[in-house]
Amino acid sequence: MAENFKTAIFNRIEDHKIFFDGINLKNVIIDENAFPTKIREVYLSAMQPINVIIKVAEQNHSINYIFLPDTKGKIIHLLADNVERLDRVYRLEEGVEIDFATADFNRANRNINLTVELVGAKAKTNWFLSALVDQQHSKIYDISFLHKHADTFADMQNYGVIIDDSKLFFSGTSAIFENMKHAETHQTAKIIIFDDRAVAKADPILVIHHNDVKASHAATLGKVNSEHLYYMQSRGISELETKRLITKGYLEPVIKFIDDQETANKLTLALEEAL
Repeated sequence: MAENFKTAIFNRIEDHKIFFDGINLKNVIIDENAFPTKIREVYLSAMQPINVIIKVAEQNHSINYIFLPDTKGKIIHLLADNVERLDRVYRLEEGVEIDFATADFNRANRNINLTVELVGAKAKTNWFLSALVDQQHSKIYDISFLHKHADTFADMQNYGVIIDDSKLFFSGTSAIFENMKHAETHQTAKIIIFDDRAVAKADPILVIHHNDVKASHAATLGKVNSEHLYYMQSRGISELETKRLITKGYLEPVIKFIDDQETANKLTLALEEAL
């Protein structure tokens, strides 16, 4: 059952570091707009699974999030319209298991660079992104997984829909360094194109420096199957409504990942209004 989240209060500040450790991080919001000036590192840890929404703020510098050993749970990124450029690094220490989700349906330009560093044994992450682009906007997502320890796991899933003469680029780099035995990394990128004027690109990259690993990538770009459109229209559903149903079914699943009722409702409304 969805709940309304409360704002998280940090424990302490040291230099350019802020700490959310040893506190309840279940069903909370971390608002970067409320951070003290020039925060560079954010530390998170909890004994119980965390469930955090990060309200991302555009900064003129990168922010590193460090998940301390054995922290588990999920992080949801919430991007405002004015967040055009973003640089974030997430460092996962030993035993950390974090799922990340981003639903980006805003009419906005984006240039997003996110790096997940798996630096501890048994660190695991799953990344989910759903992005909609229309009205001549441009969205660039550059996501990197860096396996810096053996026995780590990462899976990236990027889904996009592009309408009008807009642009959508997914770039994913998964790197497994030397001596990272039993590391496992996977990528999937899928983009549906609804207009001949649209520009879309999915660029999955694997950089593998060890043999005893598992790695895969897949990328699919293309228009909606004409047979599917014909089938729907033969049952009295207009082409426009068919495209709306396909887009909603393609992008909406990420919303189910979000337990905050207010946030989920806003994202659903943003998706419906965009369509």
